[in-house]
Amino acid sequence: GASIPAFVIDKEHRITHWNHACESLVGLKSSEMIGTSNQQWKAFYPHKRPTMADLIVEGAGKHEIENYYGGRYTKSKLIEGACEVGDFFPHFNRWLHSTANPIRNTSGDVVGALETLEDITERKKAEERIVHLNAVLRAVRSVNQLIVKVEDHEKLLQGSCHNLIETRGHHSAWVAFLDSAGTFVDATQAGLGEGFPELVGRLRQGEFPKCAQQALRRSGIVVVTNQAIECGDCPLVGTYAGKARVTTRLEYEGRVYGFLTVTVPIEMARDEEEQSLFGEVAGDIAYALHIIEVKAERKKAEEQLEHSFIDLAETVSR
Repeated sequence: GASIPAFVIDKEHRITHWNHACESLVGLKSSEMIGTSNQQWKAFYPHKRPTMADLIVEGAGKHEIENYYGGRYTKSKLIEGACEVGDFFPHFNRWLHSTANPIRNTSGDVVGALETLEDITERKKAEERIVHLNAVLRAVRSVNQLIVKVEDHEKLLQGSCHNLIETRGHHSAWVAFLDSAGTFVDATQAGLGEGFPELVGRLRQGEFPKCAQQALRRSGIVVVTNQAIECGDCPLVGTYAGKARVTTRLEYEGRVYGFLTVTVPIEMARDEEEQSLFGEVAGDIAYALHIIEVKAERKKAEEQLEHSFIDLAETVSR
């Protein structure tokens, strides 16, 4: 089977071994690396810094290694003097799990170190996905708790936006509220910057962003991952840099109350569970808006009926 990426350095930090799997991982041939001193860092980092093997050769202990790796240190095999860490390597956009072991002579002195590397990117992505989805689920629950408490659409929409970002499930959230004729009424947001007032100004003039236009034309979820190309003229493009925009309309029993937009990590934008939870929270908000509207209409009808009774009583008393 495939070998594990590994390299060996001696006491003077010279590379003495650089296997084929290491060549494939980092793109540097053994002929370029073997015999060089203090050059192993350039395979993994954008600037000069010790590798874990270097730290082992220098006699660094658990405390020093933990501090050096900023708390990402995982565990230490104290008897063997080995250590392990999971770290992100920007050179090739991968997460690697590194294990470094000292190499000793017959007297027990450290004369070098062996470092092996395991690609754990998919595992890290899976872990991050679970963390993200749990945060989104908490946001859905928070919005549902809010729905029970509020009785006007402004508080509902403002509270919903804040709840969506407070759980850290979403980077930002904004919602536009429309009347029964589809005319813009108002909008609210959480986590957005200076571009939002300009966007609201456009909405008041009937100029909706492309994602909103698509969401209002059809049910379902609209995902935008390339903001610069797909939304070049939107005032919020800068805010969405490096993130995906996810939009859906707020609809209940054929009445479209507006649309909701959130930003999420690009890698999560098309995740089925992510979209399912987003659709769920949008549906809950739409239902709450429906209830608020029904209550308002009922109250208006009751007031009109009361006025009619008063008018009738005054007419009879004359």
